[in-house]
Amino acid sequence: MLNSDITMHRALVVRALAEEVFVKIPAILGANESITIHKPNVVSADWPPAEGDQLLVAIEGDNFNKVYLINNLNDTTTTATINSINGGTA
Repeated sequence: MLNSDITMHRALVVRALAEEVFVKIPAILGANESITIHKPNVVSADWPPAEGDQLLVAIEGDNFNKVYLINNLNDTTTTATINSINGGTA
């Protein structure tokens, strides 16, 4: 069986800018820490997500080597889109 070091988590957008968003991932960072997710190379008109939006993210590696935005949970008008985003460090 193939082992994967990718985990899925719910994230909350706490600040949204044109090129990056800051998100909290309480399950792994606690309630007070946030990380930056940079704008992916390919985006739809829905970028950036709004402050307060909940996102589904996949995290690769123990040091947040890459963070993948899977879907904006607040956006009910589109289906899930996978965008690869270089992740920050915690």
